Order: sequence, then C-alpha cells, then structure tokens
Amino acid sequence: MDNLEFKGTNTKWESVYNGLYYYITPVGNAQALASTQINEYIGIDQDTMAANANLIAAAPDLLEALQLILSEGEHSISVMTAKKAIQKALSGEL
Repeated sequence: MDNLEFKGTNTKWESVYNGLYYYITPVGNAQALASTQINEYIGIDQDTMAANANLIAAAPDLLEALQLILSEGEHSISVMTAKKAIQKALSGEL
C-alpha cells in the first residue's frame, strides 16, 4: 500500500449548487469533477443530494487526514481501518 499515490485532481474540492445539481469542482475552478442530483425514485432528496456532494468534496481532505494518521506509526484498530479506507480510495480495492 505504501507505493500507492492519488492520481486524481490534486487540489482541494468544493461543492457548488447551481439550482438543480451540486457540482464538485476544484476550489476556484468551474470545471466539474462530479455531480449529484435529486432522484426521489431511490430516495435522494435535496438534503441527501447536498450531503452526498459534501462528502465527495471532502474526499481529498479525508484521504490526507487518513494518510497523516498512518504516518504517525500507530498500530490500532483505527489505523487498520484507515489503511483499508486509503486502499479503497487509491485503488478501488479492499
């Protein structure tokens, strides 16, 4: 796992609401990386759409925080959980 690196857009992300969708963009850039939308058929209402967008936009910060935890060399359940989350984020595998 130590040789994995993030290959996505390497900057802070934010969610921006345009009245219909939340777009996830690099901070200060209008280019969308992803978007969320309301889909009442599967239970995604306005609040759920906003929460999903916020979680996606926080992904780079969460990854950075998990990597920082691991750099401190702790060997606990939380560190093992963090390792699994980083593995999933960087490779899509558990």
